[in-house]
Amino acid sequence: MKNLMHPNKQSLRSLIVIFSAVVLTAGCANDPPEPSTNSGQLENPNSTTKIAVISITSDPNVDPQAVNMGLTFAGFCLDEGYQVAIFFNVKGTKLPTAEFPDDFAYQSHDPMKTQLVKLNERGAELHVCPVCMNDLSISKSEIIDEAFVTSKPKLFANLGSNTMVFTY
Repeated sequence: MKNLMHPNKQSLRSLIVIFSAVVLTAGCANDPPEPSTNSGQLENPNSTTKIAVISITSDPNVDPQAVNMGLTFAGFCLDEGYQVAIFFNVKGTKLPTAEFPDDFAYQSHDPMKTQLVKLNERGAELHVCPVCMNDLSISKSEIIDEAFVTSKPKLFANLGSNTMVFTY
């Protein structure tokens, strides 16, 4: 087949090389964007604190294994030196309430509320979602002493580059 581009072959190659160079270097002179500061994030960028956020969304009555695993994993994280925040949301909001039975346990594990108290004594923060509380008609007075109704700034203070999040 006859090459119709032959007379302009060199020009076409030159254009491709110039275009490629422009594309590859585009933005190199620009500074990286500043991180967003409107999230309420309080993390120090030089901090080496490892943070684990354990999000418990499962209903402890319906899926006690998932909730128990979340609590167990929170303990493992504390063992490894992580700062731990447990976020009770969706149906998980039922657990840190006075209404939830004190003796409810999954298999041979400690009762879930006993685990919450121990985790809190070891330094875990127990955040309860206010939106989920409202959806389930749970009042602030029903939340156990070890837990607290969280806010966006309190919860988001645990989110950053050194944070891992697990959901149960």
